[in-house]
Amino acid sequence: MEPHELKEALLDRALKRAGIERSSWRPTRGVDENRRTVEAVYAYYGRLFLERPYLKWAGMANMIGPAFYAGFRDLGLVPEVSRRAVHAVFGRAPRGLARRAAGDLGFYETTFLTMQKKIFEDQAPMHEAYIARGIRQIEALYHARIIDAATLEAWRQIDIGRRNRDPALVDLVHGLGGVALHAASLALTHPVTGEAVSFSCPLPDRMARLLSHLRTRSR
Repeated sequence: MEPHELKEALLDRALKRAGIERSSWRPTRGVDENRRTVEAVYAYYGRLFLERPYLKWAGMANMIGPAFYAGFRDLGLVPEVSRRAVHAVFGRAPRGLARRAAGDLGFYETTFLTMQKKIFEDQAPMHEAYIARGIRQIEALYHARIIDAATLEAWRQIDIGRRNRDPALVDLVHGLGGVALHAASLALTHPVTGEAVSFSCPLPDRMARLLSHLRTRSR
């Protein structure tokens, strides 16, 4: 099977398990038209964790889902509120101003919805692969160049942790005090000014100790 066909087959399996129609998942149409899909994505992550508790990322994704969804709903309502506010202050004439007032917020709404879809398309096929054939299928994704070496190593650590619990590793994970996610750098183009904006943040000590421990285990 060709790499593209393999990934598409796994993605189709995930979409079917989640009860999502691919043709109806259109981030550009806003929150209201994607409401059922937004909820289905996080429900899918929740079922993955409940059925297989070692898939902790899925469990965390399900936990933060309501907060993201609330944000989606807020962003979905704000553009219309902005248009009404402009009309109330300036009257019906400045339609361009009303569109601009809502446009920036609409940009963020669409960006968040697109991000959710891209994460699902990235993560769900890997989870379906591991559920089906374990680490061998993940290695097949790597050899097909669907995932990179760092992702393969992460799944190997999940597999090791599943088969051989490490008390020190458990302590390090609990010591994080939150989600094991870190953005070392972030770059974007400001939607209003067009200016290139970038941010960077060093790896926290607790996460660095966790990564050091994982690397030691993998040798």
